[in-house]
Amino acid sequence: MHSYTQLTESERNQSYALKQAGFKPSAIALQLSRHPSTIYRELRRNRGLRGYRPRQAQQMADNRRREKVKPSSRAMLRENRPFGRMRMLSLHYEKTNMEKKAVQCQRCGSSVIVKNGSNANGKKKFLCKDCSRQFVENPQNKTISDAEWRIVDKLLVERISLAGIASAVSISKRWLQKYVKKKTK
Repeated sequence: MHSYTQLTESERNQSYALKQAGFKPSAIALQLSRHPSTIYRELRRNRGLRGYRPRQAQQMADNRRREKVKPSSRAMLRENRPFGRMRMLSLHYEKTNMEKKAVQCQRCGSSVIVKNGSNANGKKKFLCKDCSRQFVENPQNKTISDAEWRIVDKLLVERISLAGIASAVSISKRWLQKYVKKKTK
């Protein structure tokens, strides 16, 4: 098991100063004796509207750390005192049973399924071992109304970026790219 240390406030100040001096993230990592991915992640994750600021980055990191802390089982027992240990056991039982829910392939109906990561929306993806199809458990397809089609067409004529159109009309960039490719043929 690897142990890691988070960037300190002084390291954040140093990385900010080096970035302002024109150093690339890989050079900053070398100066701070950190892995380059740590610095890239730090600069990407902790930037605000005015770019990377060390004090703001420290606050954001502290907030993430605070949100990540889970209450201890004793604290949960105290919180649910009328139920006591019985409540803890039922919570554990519910959690383990939810994870073991059977998933079937929507194409072939097979139950020989393995987990296969997650999609961009955070939904779990599965892979059928029989037909090799990837799928999410409960897909939600959004139908696009005629009014939205017309809006997309007008925005394309106005030469708005695809990301801007996707955001304005609440459609996926992938669908929009396929639509534009089909229209240009």
